[in-house]
Amino acid sequence: MLTVSHLSAGYGKLTVLHEIDVTIPAGQFTAILGPNGSGKSTLLKTIFGLTDCFGGDIILEGQPLIGLATEQISRQGIAYIPQRQNVFASMTVRENLLLALRHLNRTQAE
Repeated sequence: MLTVSHLSAGYGKLTVLHEIDVTIPAGQFTAILGPNGSGKSTLLKTIFGLTDCFGGDIILEGQPLIGLATEQISRQGIAYIPQRQNVFASMTVRENLLLALRHLNRTQAE
């Protein structure tokens, strides 16, 4: 389970997320929807350790993620794949996702 509690985060002195609470049960797919500029990407980047966290908690299976290096977060099974035109276009979506989880063995990744 991934639990985000009272999360405030952003870039430098700019707070973009204010007291966000999200719980994602293990094994579930969750959609994060909203208009441009609403903080969707910032939330995902913060979970992956790519933004400044100003308060709150991010807990994955009982383990805190805030303060961990992105490599450590990736080893916990979380990957951040931004939407861009320059993703490996010759690869399928599945292959791109498996690449992000390359530290796991193939059975774990699938």
